[in-house]
Amino acid sequence: MRISIDCWGTLLKGSPTFSQAKIELTKKYFPVLRDEYIVQCFNNTKKVFNDIIENTGGLQPQIENIFIYLFSKLNGEYGRHRFINEFIHEYQQLAIAHPPVIYSDDTIEYVEKLGQ
Repeated sequence: MRISIDCWGTLLKGSPTFSQAKIELTKKYFPVLRDEYIVQCFNNTKKVFNDIIENTGGLQPQIENIFIYLFSKLNGEYGRHRFINEFIHEYQQLAIAHPPVIYSDDTIEYVEKLGQ
């Protein structure tokens, strides 16, 4: 039997510096958009794909499909954008540069106990 635990939002949270960095990255490609609108588009995309993952029993969508959907929210167009792969690469580099934050120092100890 395999058990999975969704740690996001319970044990881990996004880095506050990552949130601002992804807004700045998005503005590099979509300079006319307001910060609040960018945040709304990311949140909508997250909700839609979380629902898909939950409803399919954990089937993970391809990253390119997630960003195509995000881009459709940002500028109202579906389809390929010439810079999507570049954007995805830069986004992933930002995620590495701004890793998630652990809610509590006790988290690692408890996760290690679960793995035993």
